[in-house]
Amino acid sequence: MSTPQPKTPSPIRYVVLGLLILTAGIVITAAAIYYGPRAFSAHEKASQKQTVTKSRLAVELAEDIPHTLIVPERVRDTLGIKASVVAERPKQNRPLVMPGSTALDPARVARVRTRFNAEVAQITKVVDGERRTVSGETIFRQLRPGDRIKKGDVLAVVWSTDVGGRKSDLVDALVQLRLDEERLKAREALFAKGGLPEDTLNQTRHDVVSDRNAKERAERTLRTWNIPEREIQAVYDEAELVSARQGKRDKDKERLWARSELTAPRDGTIVECNVTPGEYVADNTVNLFTIADVDSLLVIANPPEDQLPAILSISPEQRRWSLQLVGSPAIEGPIEEVGYILDANQHTAVIKGYIDNPDAKLRAGQFVSATVNLPPPPDVVEVPLTALAEDGKQSFVFVQADPDKPRYTMRRVKVTHRFESTAFVSSRLTPAEQKLTPQEIAQGFQPLEPLKPSERVIDSGVLELRAALEDKESKVGNTR
Repeated sequence: MSTPQPKTPSPIRYVVLGLLILTAGIVITAAAIYYGPRAFSAHEKASQKQTVTKSRLAVELAEDIPHTLIVPERVRDTLGIKASVVAERPKQNRPLVMPGSTALDPARVARVRTRFNAEVAQITKVVDGERRTVSGETIFRQLRPGDRIKKGDVLAVVWSTDVGGRKSDLVDALVQLRLDEERLKAREALFAKGGLPEDTLNQTRHDVVSDRNAKERAERTLRTWNIPEREIQAVYDEAELVSARQGKRDKDKERLWARSELTAPRDGTIVECNVTPGEYVADNTVNLFTIADVDSLLVIANPPEDQLPAILSISPEQRRWSLQLVGSPAIEGPIEEVGYILDANQHTAVIKGYIDNPDAKLRAGQFVSATVNLPPPPDVVEVPLTALAEDGKQSFVFVQADPDKPRYTMRRVKVTHRFESTAFVSSRLTPAEQKLTPQEIAQGFQPLEPLKPSERVIDSGVLELRAALEDKESKVGNTR
């Protein structure tokens, strides 16, 4: 039996193995070229960050002044702390921005109502300037909000049995008065000749007075119901004709006594129309039409209650504001009225003014942002917002007592107003404000201190310094 010979390795295997090794080398080299600088840059940034962190912590507590840090130059450079800022009295007025809205001026609004039960027969029609028929003919439509009208224009025609009855009563009173006046004149002549007893003459005089009272009563009712003057005059004219016809009535005309017209009491624009033909109106408090002068709108704004004394401190001739509406440029104008009644729930006051609206582009109810420039309050100084380190209810600044020494004392202050880039800080505090409450003592609060004019504060790095100060003070407290 012959011994088997070992197999010779194939040359292809060595070729494939060589190609794999070459490919791996290329991939490793490319990765080193691509990621090497980035890895070094990340390492460098981490090293720099660690250096900055160590620099920020490289501060010391001043032993002679509480809550004071001694900050080396390299830390100041890292935090961007340069020359300190002087706290000064505010030089400019402070803007007070108030929410508000536009409204119709109540003094320029008229509400048209029926003062009697009535059925609406028709609404006045006007030419529709926006539409025409296919053949080009004019189209008429009913009055609607936005239509301008003049005083005395007919808005609607109504029918009322009450009005018809009062007009009939007025005709009867006028006819009877004419008859009794002629009778009185004749009886006075007879009495003068001795042909009539005085008692009969007095009774006739009494009848005339009663007729006049009935006439006045019927006419007064019609005028109280705001019946147009031409309708009342038509009743007088008909009474003359009835007297001339010896008391004969015109039945066709009397059927129209129940017809009456609702007219516009003033010039203006219809802003509400709450009625349609065929509707029966039994509620005399319903506004059928509301007419307003929209060429000028009322503006109502609501300042906070605590800002009211500052607004009242401005002289009436200098009370002006800037009004900003959506989609419109700012409008300057005077403040016409400061209300006497405050909202007990919102604790806001009411101030009013007016804006012109000649093109009727503005509407009642639009949001308005009203800005009033108020004089700065007393006993405050102005500092940059970046000088404040705030934590919930607490606000801190770092005061540099000596501009030549890098010592910064953290002081808890009272911020009264905040603006876009600056804030007002109290420069005078009452003893009650400086006294800590038991809850504040338990939470470790610092007492409030005033920031007086000419004191210097830093406007950068305040958050980092506060964190470093609290860290240092906590370590000192733990070792004691």
